Amino acid sequence: MEKLNMQTTDVVDENIKRIGEMFPNCLTEVKDEKGRPQVAIDFDQLRQRIMGSHPRLSIGYAVSEIG
Repeated sequence: MEKLNMQTTDVVDENIKRIGEMFPNCLTEVKDEKGRPQVAIDFDQLRQRIMGSHPRLSIGYAVSEIG
């Protein structure tokens, strides 16, 4: 009889690895609650890389004064 692997895959680590492959400059190192170094995503850097130099679009209203 084959033994089953009763461990789930760590989806977070897999996603961090995938993002790191696409955007290597968006990874940073942080310390976990026990003080050990851990790879994390720099979301500000990731947003900047995804958005590029394009500002977010917004809807504005022009008000003209008739006098």
